Amino acid sequence: MEPIGMSGLPFDNINPVGKSLEARIRDIQQQGPTTGEEKKLMSAAQDFESFFLYMLLKEMRKTVNESELFHGGRAEEIFRDMLDEEMSKEMAKTPGQGLGIAQILYEQLSRPLIARQLEDQDVSQQALPQPDASQSMDNDNK
Repeated sequence: MEPIGMSGLPFDNINPVGKSLEARIRDIQQQGPTTGEEKKLMSAAQDFESFFLYMLLKEMRKTVNESELFHGGRAEEIFRDMLDEEMSKEMAKTPGQGLGIAQILYEQLSRPLIARQLEDQDVSQQALPQPDASQSMDNDNK
């Protein structure tokens, strides 16, 4: 059976950029995002995970029965809402915690970004003037 690429698609090996793309993604997983676009994407992915966790905490709190004796009224509800929001931000921001949705989103959404960066690097390297082989032979003969 043929190994499946990082995206889960068996045709990753066809793409000539695929190997360097996978290497770049592994580097990002180890070092974190380096370019401005990568950092913005990671921030957006963390914001999404934070919002998801916030909604999850909010819905979980609805399942808890509150007695009139210990219920603090509207002020407590506002405080709990703000507490849930801040807890969800911290859980999403810290690597290795939370649900991992941000990392998965980042890995999937960064593939086109990284591929474009690698293609731009290849184009810029091809644009560099290459020494002419006939000129180097002429210089060797002189």
